[in-house]
Amino acid sequence: MTEIISATEGEPPAVDWGMLRPGEQVEAHRGAVALHRGVVEETIPHLGVVWIRDSSTGTRKLLSHDDVVLRRCRP
Repeated sequence: MTEIISATEGEPPAVDWGMLRPGEQVEAHRGAVALHRGVVEETIPHLGVVWIRDSSTGTRKLLSHDDVVLRRCRP
């Protein structure tokens, strides 16, 4: 897995997982490190999970709110 280093200063706020919609571009962060970046494909808010299509690998990733914080990608 390729890690994308991201500065914490000026980062967009964390996303409310219940407000995510398919097609949105997000980054999955753990601390100051962005682990994945991709497009939301499916959300299951009551389970606290989302599926994204990782933009660097093209693979589908299941993300849990227990493991990462999601932030919308900067334009």
